[in-house]
Amino acid sequence: MLGRATELVPTHSNALNHFANYLFWNWKKVPFTARVVPGNMSISCSADPTQYLRSGVSIKLGCAGNGTFQAKILDDLPQMTSPNRWIMKVAPSNIFCLGVEHEEMPVYVKNIPEVDNLASRAYHCSFMCLYVKPA
Repeated sequence: MLGRATELVPTHSNALNHFANYLFWNWKKVPFTARVVPGNMSISCSADPTQYLRSGVSIKLGCAGNGTFQAKILDDLPQMTSPNRWIMKVAPSNIFCLGVEHEEMPVYVKNIPEVDNLASRAYHCSFMCLYVKPA
């Protein structure tokens, strides 16, 4: 519904801001899984993560039933280690201290660039409304 509101009135700052808040709290599943090895501050992805993961992106690993873990990506470019494995460095997280290897964990990301875009547009639309009289 919020997405539709921003389509109908793309300069409505309140709708833009609420939509940005909604996206901020949502996690989007990516089409690959990750493997985590204890003591190794990196994840091993089952497909090329370049399109989804870059430096500073927050990720969530795992499912709600098995427990989830959050981490932050430190690399901009993944290193290909085999035909189906790419390694990316991550910031320290509690998952790396568990001492258990986790395989085929689902990976989720937040759409931060879209959130930034919507929040910026909301700010500029509310700022411009102060100076522009409605017709």
